Amino acid sequence: MEAALRDADAYVEDAPALSDGDIVAEYVEAGGDFLVGTLDREDSPTSGEGDVVATAAFRPPTEHTAERAAAGPRAAELKRMHVHPAYQRRGFATRLLSEVETRAARAGFDELVLETTAKQDAAAAFYRGHGFELVGEASVPLNEKTITLHYYRKPLGER
Repeated sequence: MEAALRDADAYVEDAPALSDGDIVAEYVEAGGDFLVGTLDREDSPTSGEGDVVATAAFRPPTEHTAERAAAGPRAAELKRMHVHPAYQRRGFATRLLSEVETRAARAGFDELVLETTAKQDAAAAFYRGHGFELVGEASVPLNEKTITLHYYRKPLGER
């Protein structure tokens, strides 16, 4: 969802794209899931049937995210949460987050953690509005710059 990342000023030019095989290995085989929100052609102003308008995924957290978010042993990391700018503020992110929470709980996870850049104010407001608490911050080098990352956590029992 390059458009969503560019809209949030969070796109990284040289980041490798995930292939379908990478998605299966990184999310599904790891014990998580990868969700795709689509619209039928008649509902979509863009061309093509089943246009992708949103994505969200979860998996066991990476070591650095688990540490910085003070994740418990049964935490899942929320990843790839994007909504195309033309479809933002229509409930797609809320629906996907709800489904991620349901699937993560069903898979045995008891909390969600996530990492996002500090400059993504809309994302921060969305996560706080859905019960996530800011629990950490880190500055990390990226492509000859330093970016600030925020870490959030939410128990899955609080929906």
